[in-house]
Amino acid sequence: MPSPIEMLNEKIRKLLEEKGWTKLTEIQEKAIPEIMAGKNVIITAPTGYGKTEAALLPILSMMSSSNVEPVALLYITPMRALINDLYLRISWWAERLGFRVARKHGDVSQSERSKRLRKAPHILITTPESLEIDLDWATRFREYYRNLRWVIVDEVHEIVGTKRGVQLALLLSRLRRYAGDFQLVLISATVGDPMKVLEVFSYGSKRERSVVSVARRKKIEIVIDVIGNDRNYWRRAAEKIAKYLEPITLVFTNSKYASERLHEELVKLGVKDVLVHHASLSPEEREEAEKALREGKVTAVICTKTLELGIDVGDVKKVILFRPPSTVFSLVQRLGRSGHRHDIEVLNGVIIANDAVEALYAAALTKAAVEGRVEEPRIPEKPLDVLVKELVGMALQGEVNIDEAYEIFKSTYHYRNLTREELDEVVKLLIDNGILQESGPGRVKVGQLFYKIWRFEKTSDRRAWWMKSFSSFFSTIGEKSTYSVRTEDGRIVGELDASYVYKLYPGAAIRLGGRTWVIVAIDELAAKIIVREEKATTAIVPVWRGLGPEASHTALEALDKVLKEVYERGIDAITWVKLSEDARREVEKFIEEYRVSKKPLPSRDRVIIEQVGDELIILGLMGEAAARTLGYALLYAARSYTSSIRTSYYGLSIRITPGFNPLEVLSQIKPDDIENLALEAIMKTPYYLNTLRDIRLAFGQISKMGPEDNLVKLEAARQALQEFFDVTEAKRILKLVHEGHVSTHTAGAASPLARLLISMPEEKLWKVDIEKELAEALKGMAFTVEELASMTGLPEKIVEAKLREMRKPGSPYRVFQFIDVDTGDWRWALEEDVEEIVGLEEFRDSFKPLKLNEHFVLMVRGVNSEDFAHVLISARDVVEKREEFLRQVPFNEIYELKVLPITDDSKAGIPRYYYVSRRTLPYVVLNAIAVIQRIRSLDYY
Repeated sequence: MPSPIEMLNEKIRKLLEEKGWTKLTEIQEKAIPEIMAGKNVIITAPTGYGKTEAALLPILSMMSSSNVEPVALLYITPMRALINDLYLRISWWAERLGFRVARKHGDVSQSERSKRLRKAPHILITTPESLEIDLDWATRFREYYRNLRWVIVDEVHEIVGTKRGVQLALLLSRLRRYAGDFQLVLISATVGDPMKVLEVFSYGSKRERSVVSVARRKKIEIVIDVIGNDRNYWRRAAEKIAKYLEPITLVFTNSKYASERLHEELVKLGVKDVLVHHASLSPEEREEAEKALREGKVTAVICTKTLELGIDVGDVKKVILFRPPSTVFSLVQRLGRSGHRHDIEVLNGVIIANDAVEALYAAALTKAAVEGRVEEPRIPEKPLDVLVKELVGMALQGEVNIDEAYEIFKSTYHYRNLTREELDEVVKLLIDNGILQESGPGRVKVGQLFYKIWRFEKTSDRRAWWMKSFSSFFSTIGEKSTYSVRTEDGRIVGELDASYVYKLYPGAAIRLGGRTWVIVAIDELAAKIIVREEKATTAIVPVWRGLGPEASHTALEALDKVLKEVYERGIDAITWVKLSEDARREVEKFIEEYRVSKKPLPSRDRVIIEQVGDELIILGLMGEAAARTLGYALLYAARSYTSSIRTSYYGLSIRITPGFNPLEVLSQIKPDDIENLALEAIMKTPYYLNTLRDIRLAFGQISKMGPEDNLVKLEAARQALQEFFDVTEAKRILKLVHEGHVSTHTAGAASPLARLLISMPEEKLWKVDIEKELAEALKGMAFTVEELASMTGLPEKIVEAKLREMRKPGSPYRVFQFIDVDTGDWRWALEEDVEEIVGLEEFRDSFKPLKLNEHFVLMVRGVNSEDFAHVLISARDVVEKREEFLRQVPFNEIYELKVLPITDDSKAGIPRYYYVSRRTLPYVVLNAIAVIQRIRSLDYY
């Protein structure tokens, strides 16, 4: 049989000679025969092994040997930043073979896009979002996709577990229906189950599937250091990083804030030529950092995930990880940036951990990486908002036949279990909401509401929250990963990462900009936090460093083994990484404390219970998603007794209150019931609220959502459960509890892990619909703000602010207020209950004038009026001649109401009422008269 290089077209072989390539890499030799055999292939290998050419060369060879028309090859990458590099790299080969190459993404100029139409390319490099636009909107160019014969998807590991991956899988299904069964080649870093990844994206294809990978792995050399419990945390962290810096170093962090904060401290230390690279920077600033890296004009770049993928960053000597990442996969990807060239055999890195626990976790991650164990991707199951966007996208071309759309969905891996009834329910909702409209039996087209939401013209800053740019429709990437922090008068204080906001709640205090702020409200719809400054409050410092890794099961299994080995054999059991002196000392101290106290270390197969003050600690290597599942289920099941939890990958804590035993409640929850309980609890969490905000517009939900919107609400809950919770692992932990695999240690000093856990921020159930909750509390009764705050667990200021909103016209739970003549308190009640409230014995006197014949002047100003109207009335008129009284008042909705006695010039004690409806007006006037007369008679209080 010919060798792989001999299988290539002669033109390709000549270009190899021109390149000076005397031989192919291992991955290229393996991939060429499989691709040229017409199979759908996934190529997996670490960074720097020549995967791009492994996919490209055999396809270019087949293109050169046949008469292909534009667009023959579609090259898809999830990152815009890769496109420019790929364009130059692919063009070198393609143009010498006579093929035109074009690129399309949001940053490509209009002139370059126009050129693509004039001379269609044989090879198009694009992103999933730009492909979506082509198929949905680019009527002229879409015709060229009928010629499609090959598709390459690069960096597929980056999107396989995301909605972008779902979107791409749907687009590939649409392309197969449009162009036929093209050949698919995926390029990926090492993943846990490459055949599963290939199945996801080639589900509707009839071609044979093949996995191409390399067995050899590069050597990993890692140093683990520890910051320790230092008061000046960020300076200490910067000092640690500075010690290891050498040109050129990439410093990876887990948040944008950490990147900026470390850069600030390194500059203060006098470190020169350090840049920052993250998603919130402009494209120009990011490109400047990338150029400096390639040209070797920088000491270090501090970055987030933005430099984790295959962007050409030149000759990086070292990688430093500030805090370990969550997964083995991410660790390998980041370390791979220091060995981007194929001839580099060693991946050189440093992990800066917070403490001994993180140092051990970092060692466990490294152990799994050395042994070649990588996480399997988690594939989203049937996300309906992505399905909706694809259905509406098809409708942008014209009419859509629902039967044909269903066939496309069913031929996509993520929707293989979609029933026709589910699709019909979604279509009905879209028609009801105006996103789609019926155009014939079983056919739909785009409805008018679609163009009201996704607009071609630029909208002003004062637009409705739901008005979006037209281009944003084609993306599944959530708009906001941060919350703006604003004062009550609208002044911007700063911003917080959404993942940190999930652990906050109204009433909590934070430090931001060197000042202390108390959270008044969290607006999940507008992604903003309303705060007020309070100087004396003890604040939760928003240490993004506190966002430790949400450990994967693969990492936790490795950590389980590492803890047992170190406990039994000592620190020298760790041989696969180097521990700094600080790290070694902290780990030894951690393990020794467990030995002396004789408390067991948490593990995968045993749950350890401790009590610290009023908190019950449940320790076990379960992962934070499972801890969150158990914690919120407990919060929901015992919400009358307890209010907060703390979570980590090694356990959770929950507050103990009189009458509440968390362990007893936990033991009563059956493993099979945890999913339903978690689904109920999730409706009160920020994870659900933010998911709902992200998906609701796809369904056309722009107004307040009611019971009829259950499909969208349940979908948001289901997606939040998939992404942020771990029901399977929570079931496993519950099973351990039920089978008695529990060690209880509630006496003596707390263990190191228990102490660490109670230092984590608290999490509480959010009030999902405060108006509805207040309305339920008010039903049939009138309460003060203080009483309602006590009943709902909400801060008084939030209750009062919300009640003021609920008294306005248009509120679905409209309220009114009156003064209790027995106590002098303002009370609130539902407008629909006004007659019932007036008749209650405890409030009857509050609406009963002492003298019916006394005359008063009503001063009323309408909601849209600038001037007051004056109405002369007596108490008897209101009681006995109500209809005649109401005819004298010129407004249906009153913004401000004052009742003044004619016989008394003093305005002292005259109550004012706001937003009074015509229904409640007689009773409010009677309340004012009763108050005034009692004040005058000194019978008040």
